[in-house]
Amino acid sequence: MSSFKIIIALLVSTMFFAACGGGGSNGGNPNQPNGPGNFSSFSCEQANDKGAQLAGGSIASTNTKSSPFFGKLFNQDYLEVMFSLTPEETWDYAINVLKVPVYKVTLVRNQTSIFDLLPEAPADDRNTWNQASGGSPNTQLAGLYTHYETMGQPQKINDPTIMVKTNTDRWTLVHEIMHHVFNLGRRKGNNYRLNMDLRNELTMKSNELEKLEAEYNADRTDAKFLKMITVFREVLPILRELSVRSNLEEVSIEGTLIECAQAGRLEDANPSNINSALWYIDYSVNDAVNTYGDFRTEAHKFLDEAQEMGFANSITESKALLEIIEMYVKEAKALVEKVNQNATNERALYSPQMVEAMALLVAPDKVEHLHYHKRQWQKEREQILDALNFRY
Repeated sequence: MSSFKIIIALLVSTMFFAACGGGGSNGGNPNQPNGPGNFSSFSCEQANDKGAQLAGGSIASTNTKSSPFFGKLFNQDYLEVMFSLTPEETWDYAINVLKVPVYKVTLVRNQTSIFDLLPEAPADDRNTWNQASGGSPNTQLAGLYTHYETMGQPQKINDPTIMVKTNTDRWTLVHEIMHHVFNLGRRKGNNYRLNMDLRNELTMKSNELEKLEAEYNADRTDAKFLKMITVFREVLPILRELSVRSNLEEVSIEGTLIECAQAGRLEDANPSNINSALWYIDYSVNDAVNTYGDFRTEAHKFLDEAQEMGFANSITESKALLEIIEMYVKEAKALVEKVNQNATNERALYSPQMVEAMALLVAPDKVEHLHYHKRQWQKEREQILDALNFRY
């Protein structure tokens, strides 16, 4: 079980470093979804350590609701007001009402953009962007939301900042604003805990487990092995919460935007947005499921050891670990199926060229769903071309 410490270290170091693709257009190319590119594994929310002054302002609305996506709290009014705005009105709302600075990141010079009137990202923020995108001008990163939660001040969010690249569209901007809306909503929940506190607890649990493992190796008893399982079980709800705040937050945002677009409330959405959003949802869920899979592997090691040693209590508790992890996996996958089913009439299926291009970006075990789209595309090619005006 010594690999558990490595898994925890990776989870702590990467869960909140962010690259965002999502449903926004990718440089005006409708044939290339905004799947993560150079920097590809996590959510488009990045913890930033600038720690300047409190931002947030005084907003009267208290229409807080629970999202159907993982029960995330958010203020419905903050979203609804954005859906019929122009791009300029949208960033004006973010800046002057939600008190979030919004900057553009110019990667392609001399190109007209709906974000031309935005100020260019300052040097420090541009460095953050470059870190997230790998510094490539061809990055798939479309937007970035950064914030810093001050230690010991759970009612504050310091320096929230939004950046969008110039050759994307309003969907991306709304997506980044929704990260802030979810962040505001998260702080209204009971027993709210800072991201940093959760990561610190994971590290402490990892160290505790390592100590218990050494004690168990010196005296292999069911009671000592059960202590290890107990600590591992305490990690699992933290794992889920971190996932819901990071890669699964992408699912919450894109799923919400798709539903609003289909209901006609997000007025300037188009089939390309839906197409890209659905791909990004699949990708983000696969990231979460793969992380859950790492913990499932560790849980199986507990079960194997308990069975080999004949530890009756530990066998029961190890099986309970696996049931919890499987519940998390089913929760994530069920929501993807729901979004896909609801989006059937809107979905733009992928061409063979797109399938092969995306297969280069992700591991083979992540592209099974893409091959389904390849088969569907071949079956319904003419219908898609007519609906989306794709030209290959």
